[in-house]
Formats: sequence, structure tokens, C-alpha cells
Amino acid sequence: MDTREFAERVLFSTSLEEKLTPAPVDLMDPNPGRAITLPDVPGRPDDLLMRRDGMRANMPRDGQINSDRDRGVLLHFLANHELLATELMALVLLRFPDAPAAFRRGIVRTLQEEQQHTRLYMGRMEECGVEFGELPVNGFFWDAVAPMESPLDYVTRLSLTFEQANLDFARHYADLFLHLGDKATSDVLETIYRDEIAHVGYGLKWSKRWGGGDFDFESYAGRLPFPLSPARAKAERAPFNAEGRKLAGFDADFIEELRLFRRSRGRTPRVYVYNPEAEAEIAHQAVGTPGEFAADPVGAAIARDLDTIPAVLAGRDDVVLVAHLPSRDFLKAWADSGFEAPEFVLRPDRMPERKLQELRPWAWSPGAVDLVAQFGADHFAPNTRHPTADHPQLFSKAFGIEIRKAIGSELDGWACRSSAEVETALAKVFAQGHPTAVLKGAYGLAGRDACRAEAGQPLPPQLDRILARHGAVVVEPWVERVLDFSLQFDFQDGELKPVGTTRLENDPLGRFLACHVGPRWSKGAPSEVLRFLSGDGGKSAGPLEQCRSSLPKVLGPRLQAAGFVGPVGIDAFVYRAFDGTLRLNPVCEVNPRMTMGRIALGCLARIAPGKFGTLQILTSRALRAGGHEDFASLAAELTTPIQLEGGRLSEGTIFLNDPARATHALASFRVQL
Repeated sequence: MDTREFAERVLFSTSLEEKLTPAPVDLMDPNPGRAITLPDVPGRPDDLLMRRDGMRANMPRDGQINSDRDRGVLLHFLANHELLATELMALVLLRFPDAPAAFRRGIVRTLQEEQQHTRLYMGRMEECGVEFGELPVNGFFWDAVAPMESPLDYVTRLSLTFEQANLDFARHYADLFLHLGDKATSDVLETIYRDEIAHVGYGLKWSKRWGGGDFDFESYAGRLPFPLSPARAKAERAPFNAEGRKLAGFDADFIEELRLFRRSRGRTPRVYVYNPEAEAEIAHQAVGTPGEFAADPVGAAIARDLDTIPAVLAGRDDVVLVAHLPSRDFLKAWADSGFEAPEFVLRPDRMPERKLQELRPWAWSPGAVDLVAQFGADHFAPNTRHPTADHPQLFSKAFGIEIRKAIGSELDGWACRSSAEVETALAKVFAQGHPTAVLKGAYGLAGRDACRAEAGQPLPPQLDRILARHGAVVVEPWVERVLDFSLQFDFQDGELKPVGTTRLENDPLGRFLACHVGPRWSKGAPSEVLRFLSGDGGKSAGPLEQCRSSLPKVLGPRLQAAGFVGPVGIDAFVYRAFDGTLRLNPVCEVNPRMTMGRIALGCLARIAPGKFGTLQILTSRALRAGGHEDFASLAAELTTPIQLEGGRLSEGTIFLNDPARATHALASFRVQL
């Protein structure tokens, strides 16, 4: 028997015994022959044919390995992976007969070790009561590697990708089974782990040789065809094994780049984008301002700085569009905090080769709808529904007044479209005994385009400009606010579903400063306010519960009629009336979009469940106040040491955008005991 005959037997035999029979000791390679045509599938016994009908078994998770049967099922998955590697190595010998003789000899040695690995798994799984072939098996490795066009493709896809991921799996499961008291299985995995280090090192050696000596993370990633990516070179369910990669020969830079790399491993990603200028864009459209919309330069700069913050809402297989890719130091800080980031993609890139699940913008605006068109509807999953931006009335602060009145509130408000209407509304405010009123642009964001009017004084000089930009202003009494908070909801399938409540800190003009979240959202609020919100403790619900129960009935039908779907934030506050008693303004604003409160809740859920945290946005004013030259120095002052508990943040500060690249704004999330 020569090398070609041996490879043909391994690849095409339908007998598992023949496929796993080692080569003769004196195996020679005198006549490699001609390259074969790629077969659709390798030969296999009927019970091990690769399933193409969607039938699959579920691989047990770590916490589900409770019996011999469970262990056998897990080993069944691993045995199929080793068998696929054996067949792919035989395919390499038959597809590339002109490859260097030293490379072919190395493939034969590695193939025989893969045969041994398969037999080791089979023997141990049979002892656990599971026969190889009694569960359906898939051919993902085959489909991804077999179409290779060169030996370099082989080492890139199998050695440096799938076998590299096994450095994580084998090390992790060897430790796990030893912890479970199953030394026999642990020993099998320990043997395979040691061999796998050599296999990966073998692929790395040839990759460097064929690459002219150049090998780094970028060159490796560039050789992988879609849908493969470096994400497949590390395990999804096992800790990242830096030590094993070091032993295989990878340098520290490659290892760190791989550790931080994020891309979907197969699930169609959701695409997140931060577009906080949506209100201004909608105002431009609603008012009919001539020309194309142009974002406020400062607002646009802040948006660019903070465009990484949707990552706290995204899954690890999702995508966040950004103007600048975050630095490796920033991603490392996230990873060290126990936060697994999604993939970041530059906004000009359209990922035309990838299927997408849906777009999730900060707010549905005309620009967000245009972004769907730029991606192309055919890139999204079938039947994906993208809301259109045909509901500008929901973004107007006049809508908040409408909902407030429908719920029933003592605090009045008026939407005015002219200076004359403003004067009429102000007269009503002052007649109620309020000496001051607040005027807010109908589509104002974060306290922008807001001013105050005093009794007996002329109208504010900026009123005409605000009316021109927004088409209307909202006039409300200026009251003594004692507690600001927000109620977060999702509106899906006609139902307003609660997500959480956060306590807000705003400046005197209502601009966002910070947001507090935790198991008790009201932690830090005055006890007098808490007693007021909860009611008298009798049969009747307190003001807060009444508000929560009324909102779905009042707001839900209006959102449904507008065709709206997605996140909704309701800003509310408690204020002190003239007589000193407390009152609730149940709806200060309706925000039919993501909010900082939603981001804060996302931070808590993803990295610090059960803890208390504060989300803070600092702008250039904070730089000047602290005498800092840049946000990096400010971040150094704000940073508190990270402490982890079970892989989750238990105390410390993380930044939601890169301090080294911030020019106008910095977002931090601080977790405290």
C-alpha cells in the first residue's frame, strides 16, 4: 500500500473499521497520481452519513453533563469532528499530489493521530452506553474545508481554525471531566489536547512558509472565505486558552487579536446603529425645512464619540456600525470586565456578502430607513419587518402632553405654533401662580432648544429660532422637581411590555447627566418621595402603580395606530406643589426610541446583574471644569478598580466609548456594591 491507496481507503471506504485502520509502517509515496475531483461527501457507513435535512442532535452544555449517557452524547460530537478531520486530511493528499513531500508526510502522521483520536472517543463513549452513529451527525467541517483550492487553504481552514478552536475545547473538557471525577475521559482529552497543539503548530509552520514568512492576524483573517472568520478559531462554550496557542507557536499579538475578535459564528446578525440626531432629522422633515438635513456639528461629533454604546444591547453575534473602529486597548478593557462585545463594522461598509436579521437603530428616522435601502432588502432575512419613519407625531413633545392628559395629570401643558399662541399659554401658566414657564422645541433632544420665560418679562429672544426649527414649542409650568425617573418598555405585537425603571439625574434645563439602575431603581431617593409613590399602603394603588397600569391602555393603542414597533421610554418626575405636597407628572416626555435608561439597564443585565450601577455622560464642559486636556486623562481620574465575581463585574468602572478617541463626550458605567 502506498500513500495514495491509504488516502483513498480513508476517504471513500464505507466501513468505519477500514477508515480508522492505520497505515503500514513502511508506507511510501512513490506515485501521488493526479488530483481527484472533489467528491460531494466522504464515504461512510449509513448510520454516519452527514445529515442535510436539518436533523441534528443537541450538544450538552457543561451543566447538563450529569450522567454517563450525557457524557457519551458529548463525546459523540467530538468523535465526529475527529472523523471529519481524518477524512479531510485524506482529501488533501488526493487533491494536492504535487504538494511538498515533507508536507504530505506530515499530513499522513497527523491523519493517523486523528484516527487514534476517533477510536479513543469511540471507546470511551461506548463505555458510557452510546454507540457511534446512533445520533445524527453534520458535515459543517467538510463543507467549510473541502472546497479548498490549495494546501494553504487547508492549513488556514482546518489547522489554524477548527483545530485551533479545539485547543479551547480539549483543554476545557479535560479539566471539566477531571472535576466531575471522570479521569478516564479526562485522560483521553488530555492526550488529544497535546496532539492538537502539535497539529496547530504544523499548520502555522506551513502557513508561514507559503506566506513568505509573513504571518499575522490580518493575513490569517484575510485568507478565510465567508462565512468562515477567526471567530471559528476559538470555542464558543469554553474559556479562551492563550497558553495552548503560545505552545503552538502563535505570538502574543496574534493571540490577543484573536481573543478580542468578534463576528457571528452563523446566526444572522442584528445590526445596531446609534443615530441620536433622529429627532432633529424628523423635525426637519415635519417642518418642511428646505434642503437636505444637516446634523448640528457638535451633536454629530457627540454621536460619533458614543456610537459604540448600542453594544451593551447587542448579542455577541450581532453587529454595531461605527464611524471609527474601537482600539484594541478599549476592547481589552471590556473583555477584562467580563463584557463580551459584538462585532464592530465601519459605517461605510455595507457587508454585501452577509445576510442580516434586522436593523435596530437608536430611533427610526428617515436616515435609518435609508440605511435599510443602502444595505438592500435582499440582504435581510425573509419576512423581516422594518418600521417606516412615518410617525413623526410620536416624537413631538406635544404627544407627551396628549398622553399625560389622557392619563390624568394636574400639570398642564400646551403645544404652540406661533409667538401669539406662546403668549396665550404663558398667560395661563402665570395665572395658575407659576412665576416661571419652560419652553421646549417640539423635537428637542436632551434639553437642547429649551429656555425659560418669566412672568412680566418679554418672550425669550431665541423663541423665533426654536419655532423655525421645530415648527412648535411646548409650554409648561416650571416646577420644583424632586425626583426624575424613566419607565422603559418594548412595544411588540400590540402590547406595551415593561423592561425596567431607572432613576435620572438631569441639570436645571432637563439635560441628561446620569442614570441609576439596580434591583431597587429608587435607591437614593428621599423616603418621603418613596412613600408618596407607593401610596398609603391600603387597597388603592399608589401614583406610580396607577401610572404603570394606565400607560398600556392609553399609549398602546396610539402606538399601534401609528404602526410603531420597538423600544419606548417614558420620562416622568415627582414635583412639589405650591402647598408643599408631592405630585406626580406621569409623562414628561414619550421617547419612541432607545434611551440612556435602556442602555443603563442593558449594562446591568450584561455585566453586573443584581448590582447597582450609574451611567454617566460627560461632555467637554466636564473637561474644562476638571482642568483636563483630553478625555483619556479624565477617564484615568474617574476609573475605579475592576473586581469580578463569577466572571461578572461586581465593582469598578467601564467606559462605553473609547476615551482615547473621544473628542466631545465620554460615557461611563460605574458599578458599586
